[in-house]
Amino acid sequence: MELNQGFRYNERVNALLEENASIWANLGTGSKYDLKTMEAAEEKWQKILAEIKSIDKELGESLT
Repeated sequence: MELNQGFRYNERVNALLEENASIWANLGTGSKYDLKTMEAAEEKWQKILAEIKSIDKELGESLT
């Protein structure tokens, strides 16, 4: 993997982790970003986690 490619992957993983943090931080707030239920937040997290695993399997496994 080239250095630039690794940087792009790292950027994407960071964005996905930031999205997950936002989901949990907004849960129960009533904001437009609130997914309303823990089940919905967990479902979204599982989709994010799957994408992280497709980019970096080792990191993805460590997050489960």
